[in-house]
Amino acid sequence: MSFLLILSVLWLSLPLLLVTVTQHQLSQQGFSDIEIEPGAIGLQLTTIERLQMSNDEFVMKLQGLRAKYQLSDLLSGSVNSLSVDHLTITRKPGDDNEVVLPDPVLLSGLLNTHWGEYIPSRSVVIKYVSLYDEAGSLSLSASVDLHKRGESISTNIWLVDSRKENHLLSLELSPESGVNVQLHTPDKDGENPISVNLLPDDGVNGLTGQVKVDLSAIAPLATELNDVNGLLLANISYSAQADSPGRDFTVSAEINEAAFADWQVGGVTVNLQGNIDKEDSVYRLAFTESSSVKIRSLQQVNTKLEEILLQFPHSLEIVDGSPQFTSKDGASIVLNNVMLDDLSIAEMQLYDIALTGGLQNSKHGNCMFSMQMAVPVVKKGGMTMEALPLQIDGICPDGKEIKWSVNAATDGLTIENNEFRLPLNQCRLHVGNSVDSDSSDQSAVELSGQLSCQSSEL
Repeated sequence: MSFLLILSVLWLSLPLLLVTVTQHQLSQQGFSDIEIEPGAIGLQLTTIERLQMSNDEFVMKLQGLRAKYQLSDLLSGSVNSLSVDHLTITRKPGDDNEVVLPDPVLLSGLLNTHWGEYIPSRSVVIKYVSLYDEAGSLSLSASVDLHKRGESISTNIWLVDSRKENHLLSLELSPESGVNVQLHTPDKDGENPISVNLLPDDGVNGLTGQVKVDLSAIAPLATELNDVNGLLLANISYSAQADSPGRDFTVSAEINEAAFADWQVGGVTVNLQGNIDKEDSVYRLAFTESSSVKIRSLQQVNTKLEEILLQFPHSLEIVDGSPQFTSKDGASIVLNNVMLDDLSIAEMQLYDIALTGGLQNSKHGNCMFSMQMAVPVVKKGGMTMEALPLQIDGICPDGKEIKWSVNAATDGLTIENNEFRLPLNQCRLHVGNSVDSDSSDQSAVELSGQLSCQSSEL
């Protein structure tokens, strides 16, 4: 009789024991404000009606958690399956600009980890996941289905985009093959718009990978990609620097069959190599001289550019989200064989480009830019224009301030055809807009411009 009484007391104490052990385990992992509402506890099933916890970034709530098991599973520290009816994750207000550079060594270690040893269940099912931003607005809905087979883990995540189309994100993770990510569109047969494979690279203390993206297929996931088409193929690497907190990176990419709105693009080649470091809130990127983007032909109705070459600056800083670099950093743009109706330019060069972010400029709320532009010869119909290099500077609009202006100056400009020749010098051009500060409609702007030149011949 006393044995049955002791057994009964132990059985009735199981809910309190479950709460105590769970709170301790979650506290050890950095969670606080832990609230647990236990459900039923049985020989093969335990339920938790509600579990709430938080850390520095998120508040998480789980409803309807069920763990199924055999007693032999519990003795080995695992369960047969875990399921959750609803998981809600809400991001806490914080500094949106504070982003930490991921550690390549840590990422490589994560890819090498035998995750099967850390997941105590053969399957995990979350029927409904809701992600909310700091303002409490729903930003993502999904469902999760995870299965463990030996050291390999496969996960399916169902997503719904802005057009209410279903997407299936599949992840395969194993120590031998790293992580493989596929985005499927079940409503469209055979369409896999995103494919990513990442592998640990112990030789460089980092990772390497391949990325394949069908830009037209992922357009519904982001409004910024509307009317974009093309197939992106890229090889990437990310590694730690010896005796330095900086990170080395390489990106080698091709975009084929590209198009944007009614622009047709012959192809895009991207070659980036360099390193990135962060000090306080400033990101510093150093690019090698070979870092460039090459666009092979750009065409729209009566407009055609045969080739565009963008050379990245040797050094670039990002301060409070604004990029900036100086004219000595080597950024340049070259456009070959430009055709605009009957206007043709054999070559146009933009060099000594400088950009200063608006937040670093107290006089103007906008960013400021400057550059040299060389356009030796411009032909339009039967007219030819020859010019010395132009000095260009101006103020560019940003998200809050639409005021902008451009100034251009050249010491020499000659216009001629079969009938006349007009040499000009000291030419100055100013174009800009103004916003009525008294008007509530900030889109109401007035465009103005001034052009002046001197001439010794008429």
